[in-house]
Amino acid sequence: MEKSAARVALVKAIQHLEQALDATLASMRMDWELPAWVWQQEGERARESAIQAISQIEYEDGQMPNAALFCPGLLGASRETLALAKALNEAKDHLKKAFQSMQPFKVKVEEGGRTITLPLATYTLQSIGRARLHRIQAFRKLVIMEERPDRLGFTWAHTRTIVRIDADEARRKLLRLGSDAAIEAQLEKLELLSPGEKLAVVLPTATHARVNVAWRKGGQVVRRQVKSALPILIPCRAGQPLP
Repeated sequence: MEKSAARVALVKAIQHLEQALDATLASMRMDWELPAWVWQQEGERARESAIQAISQIEYEDGQMPNAALFCPGLLGASRETLALAKALNEAKDHLKKAFQSMQPFKVKVEEGGRTITLPLATYTLQSIGRARLHRIQAFRKLVIMEERPDRLGFTWAHTRTIVRIDADEARRKLLRLGSDAAIEAQLEKLELLSPGEKLAVVLPTATHARVNVAWRKGGQVVRRQVKSALPILIPCRAGQPLP
């Protein structure tokens, strides 16, 4: 695939994702009578908090480059919503493949009076005004329960990660976030480093959710553990509580 074709494919994949996301979110709002539960959120705000978290595919102001939004929970969903969520997951896959096809390509651009090399994907996002696209949040799929479970239980783990990167990679990560005074200050500090000098990026302590799911089938209990940083979609009808 040539550079121009790869760029067109990425733009179309982003548009496809946004259309699928809009349709899914609209259907989730139509399910307002169905129950919802979100970690550290109670009552009527739970569903809107879940929808907001699922909708967030761009970096928020002040969000660290490697930090991803964390909003585990349970979301009762109609069959229509479940079908749209599956289509959304397919769009996420399509977007990820579009990014992967661009990995071999680089471009040279003028930045602040000097020439720098950027991945074609980063350059394309900047050129279409989508530099703040959060790839992890855009790629990660919704966990969809095909069958209503009999029981769910959450467990929590807390970890801290230290990542070593060089100055060029740090610069690319900052450029993806757009431009503001804080980012410009960080870019200026990077200019003081020696070529190839390594940086240690200490990511904030992260909370991870593990969900233990159980179904009763034919007199036996079938168990499964899933990971999800976003609310899990569960088939539900009006008046039916969450498992």
